[in-house]
Amino acid sequence: RYKLKKTTKTEEQLRESIKEDQSKVDEDKVKLSEQKTLMKQYVAAKKLAEQQNKIVVKKDSVLSAAIAKVKLDYKREHDQQDSVKTLLDRASKYAMMAVKGLKSSQQLRLKSESDIGDDEQAARAFQSSSALKRHSSEWTRKALDYRSRARLAQEYVAILAQMLARDQKT
Repeated sequence: RYKLKKTTKTEEQLRESIKEDQSKVDEDKVKLSEQKTLMKQYVAAKKLAEQQNKIVVKKDSVLSAAIAKVKLDYKREHDQQDSVKTLLDRASKYAMMAVKGLKSSQQLRLKSESDIGDDEQAARAFQSSSALKRHSSEWTRKALDYRSRARLAQEYVAILAQMLARDQKT
């Protein structure tokens, strides 16, 4: 009898422990399902953060590209303005050379016509006058060429300035 009672008690304890285990298993199932839900939310939040990060990186790269483009356009406009200045300086230099050459040519021609006594000296003066006149016409042509290039470059600068103004508005 004693043994039966003890086993009965043991069976009762087993039933209680089974019930406790069952309740713990149920609690663990609930906790596990909550963890799965939290894990899914975490993964979804992580994906969303990655997508937002990609969007920010794209915006930054687009913005930096736009800034680089504007800087390049400003540099191009400045370089073109320098080019216009150089072309105008060269045109002015050749125009001055042409005027001086033409004046010298006229003076030599007058000298050759006034040297009646010395034919050889008059011939040399006349040849020098002709050479200066040729150089003067060449310098005039160069001056006109540089001026036309400068005009084209000025038009290009104006176009660049319009583009920059339009880009700044957008």
